[in-house]
Amino acid sequence: METTQPQHQFFDLVAQQQTLPPEDRKVRVYGVDFDERFIAELVVGHFQTGIDRDNPRMSEALEIYINESLAGHRRKFRLDAENSLRKFFYRIGDLRLSDLRHHHICDFRG
Repeated sequence: METTQPQHQFFDLVAQQQTLPPEDRKVRVYGVDFDERFIAELVVGHFQTGIDRDNPRMSEALEIYINESLAGHRRKFRLDAENSLRKFFYRIGDLRLSDLRHHHICDFRG
């Protein structure tokens, strides 16, 4: 008999588009009570974005950089950054930062 782990049950429910947990159930996190539904929505939202903040792809890192930069609101700044990376993506690909190596830069300059 195959048993499903509790964490997989939650994701199975979301995948089947069934309802999330009721709001009256609480989850304690670092001494603070949260509605279980609120926590569930945060977790689902995190996995739906597909962004791994600890190991982003170059395109994701660019968006983070632009959003955090004081010049990020300037059209020219954004276009210059996007154009530079677009050329890199065309030749090398949209790598995760941890996968980026010296030879990728040499190939791009090449």
